[in-house]
Parts: sequence; structure tokens; C-alpha cells
Amino acid sequence: MAPTKPLTVQHRESFRSFFASLSESSFRLLTGDDDPQERRKVWKGVDDAGEEEKKSPAATRHDFIFATPETVRNDLKAGRASLGDFALLVFDEAHRCVGDYSYVEIARTYMKQASKPLILGLTASPGSTEEKVEEVMANLRAVKIEARTEQDEDVAEYVQETKIRTVKVKLPDDYKRLVDGLRSLYYEKVSKLRRFGLFRGEKYVTKKTLLASRREIAARLHGAGRGSGYLFGAMLVQSQAVMILHAMELAETQGLTTLSKYLEKLRYGSEQGRSAKALLKDERWVAIEEKASALLRSVGAKGKGRGGGPRYDHPKMEVLLSLIREQLDRKPQSKIIVFTQYRDTIDTILSVLSQCGDGRVRAQRFVGQSAKSEKDRGMNQKLQTETLERFARGEEFDVLVSSSIGEEGLHVPDVDLVVFYEAVPSAIRSIQRKGRTGRTMPGSVVILISEGTVDEFYYRSTVYKEKMMKKVVESKSGEEEEDVPDLPVPKKGEKSDSSPTLLDFMG
Repeated sequence: MAPTKPLTVQHRESFRSFFASLSESSFRLLTGDDDPQERRKVWKGVDDAGEEEKKSPAATRHDFIFATPETVRNDLKAGRASLGDFALLVFDEAHRCVGDYSYVEIARTYMKQASKPLILGLTASPGSTEEKVEEVMANLRAVKIEARTEQDEDVAEYVQETKIRTVKVKLPDDYKRLVDGLRSLYYEKVSKLRRFGLFRGEKYVTKKTLLASRREIAARLHGAGRGSGYLFGAMLVQSQAVMILHAMELAETQGLTTLSKYLEKLRYGSEQGRSAKALLKDERWVAIEEKASALLRSVGAKGKGRGGGPRYDHPKMEVLLSLIREQLDRKPQSKIIVFTQYRDTIDTILSVLSQCGDGRVRAQRFVGQSAKSEKDRGMNQKLQTETLERFARGEEFDVLVSSSIGEEGLHVPDVDLVVFYEAVPSAIRSIQRKGRTGRTMPGSVVILISEGTVDEFYYRSTVYKEKMMKKVVESKSGEEEEDVPDLPVPKKGEKSDSSPTLLDFMG
């Protein structure tokens, strides 16, 4: 199992090559695109066989099923599937096995249904705290951790060197004044929340703390009686603080177009709440909207770059374009992935690359399935798979501009350069992004950071979390149960009749 259809497709293709002696019917892909009744047949091992074939002992057998977890969970709930006869369940991107994600329920059901359950979880990023790692282990019923690094003997030959560097950009003075206006308004809201009794003992209020404060306010309201009306005011201020902080992050790390679209959504969106309506009446907020609009109009009208004002939507755009040009100068057939969190920024990047790439830069977007607007309907899993295949061939475009959907697990051979348009606060996401290169050949990772902004905080935080993750995994990998045998694994290219394979356990 893997979280997305493109990744399950890649797993199926890999296993086809690993077990070339097996028939085509041994490998079956199951996703939400398949009809539920057809999936029922697959789980029963019949697939598309006719009535006569069903009665025959030669009915279609599927040794391997590759599926998205939501599909498996839905089929288990509907009684279309049972996991009782499965010799092994593999959970790829196993760090997702937390909370109410499908993996958790599937693992629990498997342990109940199978007489001899065997689970393998795979992940490059299990969690940056001991609590997170232990949660994943508990949900997977893991009794042993095998940890490997790039330096380990049995891994080194499968990975290539990846050079990682940061490139800092300075915000122009006009940007800084816009951000300062947002920051001043944000600090005022935080001060009000402190007067409501929140953030006691906390010198700094992070985004995580701010978001968590809403749950605290709600809990107080739940247990409050008369005289608790002030808590509704606290809830309104907290919502406004979140809106302002988000606008500040967009201005600092993304660009004027993404910021302006967010401001327009707040101003003209159909789902305005009381908090937004109150904020929109604030003269200081109106001044921020006007400043952002004026700056956006000035893009391209000032100077020739960072020294003479904003040439592009954000100073990062100029650096990004330069990085891509330099890479293509060194190697014209390069493959490049640019990651950013926001689809509006993806659209802006694609526009800049098409207009300013001297005709050499061929770029394509890669996003998730969900529809963000009438114009942005997202990409279904079939289109995602086709886009990745086209990118792998390198015949139609060189640059994939991706949202978080491209971070996890996807294997595209020979990616030369990965660019983080912004730093991310998650060690898991950072590791996943970096892992898109250095697979079959040496690669480079460049992280763009706006000086003096949340980019710097997120980057430092992620570096610390990655170090902690390694320490936690190293300490946990030394703990193992005595009744879990080690399976001898042949080295690359070595064959051994005495070494058990997965097929031995499948009967």
C-alpha cells in the first residue's frame, strides 16, 4: 500500500521486474477508480474471469495486490475484502500510520483477521520525536526497527551524493514595509489574547501555539457559565490573528500574487465569517490591501532586479529562474523539480518560467486531486501518473513545479536539481522533498530563504528536528524482540538458493 495511485503504480512496475517469472495476473492494482464490485472479485482472487473460469482451479490468482489505503479500508468496511489470507502487508510511507489515517485501521483489522500476520513498514522519515516514532510503531504493531543511513554498506551502492545548500534573498524595502504593517497588526492581536489569559509563560507565540489556542478557548467555553462572553471575543481575535499571520507568511515567502489572491478571497469570498468581516473594517488592514495591490501593479516596472526594485512577483523568482538557467546551461537534458506549498505560487512560477525562460525552460505543474476553485480543478490520479511518466521520459518538459503531492515516495530517475521555493517546518516533508534527487545519479538541493522571515525559523527548526529524528531512530533500532528472526538478504547481484524470498512465505 502507498498513499497515492502514482506511487502504487510505480511499486507494481518495480515488482514486475523483480519477479519477472510470474504471470501478468500476479500483479494487481486497486484504487478508487476501480468499480467496487470488480474489486470484490479481485479480493476473492477471480478478477474478470467468467462463470466457467470461476469454477476452474485455474481461476485468476493475484500474488501481489498494490492498493491505495483508502481503497483497502473502504472495501474492508463494506465486506468486499478480508485480509485473513495475506502473508504480508507492506505499509509504504509508514510515518502516516498515526491518528485516523487509513493505515491505522487496516493494521488493526489485519491483526484480527490473519492467523499469522506479518507487517513491514517503510519510511525515510518516521518522526522527529520519540512519542511520534512510538505511535507509528504501536499502530503498526512493530517489534523491531531496522535503521539504515546512506553510509551503511548495504545502502551505499543504491544512493548517490546529494549536495544541499541554502540561498538567501533580501526583501525589497517596499516588501518590508508591507510585512511590517502586517506584523504590527498581528502583535496587537497576540497582546489581546494574552490579556484573555492565553500563552501564559510563553515568550514567543508560534503558529502552532496560536492554532492550539483555539482549542483552549473552546474548552473554556464548554465549561464556562455566566460571565464567559469575553471568550467569544477571544475566539474572534484568535481567528483574526491566524488570518494576519497567514498573510504575513505569504508576503514573506511566496509573493505578491499569492498574497493578493488570499486578500481578495477574504474581501470577496462567499464564506466570510464574523472575524473576517470585523478585520476588513479595520483601516490598517485596508491600507495593507491597498499597499499590496500597488506593489503588485509595480512588478516588472522597476529596474532590473534586486538592486532596482521588484522585477518579479518576489525576489525568489529571480533567483529561481537563475538556478534553472544555470542547471540547463551545465546539462541541457536536466530534470528539475520545484516544490512550493501553494497552487497560486505554482501558477506564478509557471508564468515566469514561460515568459522569462528564453524559450529553453519547459515546465509543467503537478498538484493534487482536490478542486481549489472553478478554474483549478486539480489533477486526477490518472493525469498525475501520465505527467510523471512524461517527466521521466524528459521529452516534453524539463521542470516539474509541484505541490506537496510530489513530495512522498515518487521515483523519477535522474532528477538533477530539487528547489524548495520555501523552507518547510516539517522534518518529514523536508526529507521527502530532498529524497526526490540523488537516486540514480548525484543531485543538488537548493532551499530558498527570505532573510529575516519565517523561512529562517522554519529552516532552523527542520534542521534540529532531522537531527532529533536520527537520534530517536538510532536509539530505537537497538531494541528488538528475541523471537523476531533476521532473514538473510543476498547482496546486489548475488543469488542464493538457500536464502528465503517473499515467495517462500506466500506458499
